[in-house]
Amino acid sequence: MRIWHPAPRGLINEAAAERWTRKKPAPALVVYMWIWSQRDDGTPPTRRQVARLFGWTEHYARTMIRKVGEDQNEWRRLYSPKQAPKAAQGSPSQASDFNHLQGRTAQPSPRFNPESPDRARAITQHNTQHTDRERLSLEEMRTWQALK
Repeated sequence: MRIWHPAPRGLINEAAAERWTRKKPAPALVVYMWIWSQRDDGTPPTRRQVARLFGWTEHYARTMIRKVGEDQNEWRRLYSPKQAPKAAQGSPSQASDFNHLQGRTAQPSPRFNPESPDRARAITQHNTQHTDRERLSLEEMRTWQALK
């Protein structure tokens, strides 16, 4: 996934690597771009970190961090892909009459068989195999065993 940055990362890192002090604080643009870049990397800087690295007071650092956060959220809201709103739970998106599916099915619907243990297959005599012993009645079974 490509992420947009306000300036090339090399320039941002080069500007941040310069020695900034209270007597020579970093320009707001440098701090803004560095904070944006850090937040995109998943490591949002703290106000103390910004104040120490760029020669700012903690108040100005906190203000800039908040501004960058608001701008990033606005950027994401405007330019991220829109997702369709989810339907409320409990309310179907279409009526349950199934007329909208009539021309789309490839196979006829299966017949309902309450004796079937599973909806995919019905129990019939054609798909069960019985041995000779299972078909015999009780009397025939006794006779069968006597003959053996």
